[in-house]
Amino acid sequence: MLYYFLPPHRPDLGDDQSLCPGEVIVFDPGIGGVTYLWQDGSTGSSYQTMQQVVVVLIISNVCGTSIDTAVVIESTDGPMVDLGPDVHACEGETITIPSGISGVTYLWQD
Repeated sequence: MLYYFLPPHRPDLGDDQSLCPGEVIVFDPGIGGVTYLWQDGSTGSSYQTMQQVVVVLIISNVCGTSIDTAVVIESTDGPMVDLGPDVHACEGETITIPSGISGVTYLWQD
C-alpha cells in the first residue's frame, strides 16, 4: 500500500481585526490531521487573545511539510463620551443629550 501526504491546507485566520476593550477573539481553523504551532509556542487547535498581537500559525502534516499564515490584531480604545454638565429636569420634561459620536450603539440606564 502506498500513502501520499499532501501539503496541509493553508489555514484561514481571516482579515486583520480591531479588538475592543474586554473583547475576546478566538481562532479555530478546524483543520484535522495536522499539528498546530502558534506564535506564543502553544500547540492547541485553537487560539484566543484579548490583546493586540500578530497571530502567527504554522501547521504541519505527518511528513513535516509546513505552511503558515498570520493576522494582525490591533486594540482600540473605547469611545470617549462627554455628556456635558449635569442638567436638572422636572418630571415629564424632555432633555436632549448630544454625544457627537457616530457608529456606536448606546445603552442607557433609566
